[in-house]
Amino acid sequence: MQRNLEGLMWHRPFNVAGAQKMPSLAMSSLTSNTDTSETPKQGSLNGSDFQDLFDTYKNPPISKNYYWLGKRIFEQMLAEKIFRDSAVAQNSDDLDESLVQAIFQYPYREQLEHIQPTSSFKACFLETEKHVNYFRAFVTGLAAAFLQSNTEGRLRLASIVQGGVQGRHRPIPPGPVMQSYSTPAGANRQSTNSASISDGNTPMERARYTTALKEYGDQSGADVRWVDRQVSVAPLCWQVSAMADDQMFRATASSKRDARHRASQMACEALGIDI
Repeated sequence: MQRNLEGLMWHRPFNVAGAQKMPSLAMSSLTSNTDTSETPKQGSLNGSDFQDLFDTYKNPPISKNYYWLGKRIFEQMLAEKIFRDSAVAQNSDDLDESLVQAIFQYPYREQLEHIQPTSSFKACFLETEKHVNYFRAFVTGLAAAFLQSNTEGRLRLASIVQGGVQGRHRPIPPGPVMQSYSTPAGANRQSTNSASISDGNTPMERARYTTALKEYGDQSGADVRWVDRQVSVAPLCWQVSAMADDQMFRATASSKRDARHRASQMACEALGIDI
């Protein structure tokens, strides 16, 4: 397991047409032992720095950075398990679908206690929030625990995170929970769209749905997320799944941004969110 986790690479997207590869980060760099007894290098965190960080957790840049890092670590740990458990016959689309389902169905609230975030984290993040977004709390706490752990501790965290994934994912129900819109040209698949969506909106006009859905999540405490993947290169097609109130709305378009706005539009109309 240690070899699998340390050998795993995570990459940012790259331009297929131009074959210009973006920088990558080896998982081994994340699982390296952190000895806080040594004099910390400039820009790194030692134990006292980390405690001070969560004493001032409401500083937005810090919150967003740990949330971002936690999402990357969480998704990578899930991907590693799904890859190991996958059948030989599964293709990349099947693996993508399994990853989306794992993220969608993960028991964030129950697993939060297992990663043992610091008391300062609980006080600053959980007890002061009127509506707790357990996805955000979990991945932020995961980043906190990950940065404080040595290699053994990080492998323990990976085991905890991967233990929350069901052996066989429950199928996401059809109908309003899983919807498709604007299937890619030439694709042999049927749309299960049940929402009435006008194509008269321009991409710029549809952007208001994404803004409204994000505001809905912030105000209600609902877990609102978007998961995207590139379906094809020629023709260029992106697929984005908008998740809100335990429902999933899926849309495709030639650009990732437009696919996100279309999925958000479906979510807003289905959930009755005013624009």
